Amino acid sequence: MALKVVTMAELRLEVLMEAERTGLTVTEICKRYGISRQTYYRYRRRYLAEGLPGLQDRSRRILRTRSQPSWRCGSFRCVRVIPAGGHDVSVPN
Repeated sequence: MALKVVTMAELRLEVLMEAERTGLTVTEICKRYGISRQTYYRYRRRYLAEGLPGLQDRSRRILRTRSQPSWRCGSFRCVRVIPAGGHDVSVPN
């Protein structure tokens, strides 16, 4: 018998559909699958908003760090922009 390849999104959908199929409470389902209720409701919220694609794995990488200074270039020279309260006022060569 061949094993069936199942994506994480399909497994998460199975967790969500278990409540409707069996009539168990969310707490009982979470115990059965070893997840927290918070995780169950996060999956549910994402599924209702985006459908099956909302249950796919997402990157945990921070998209933007607000505390890092950025460089802005004008017509004559580049100036390093420091967040409010910063002390560095360097200008690159």
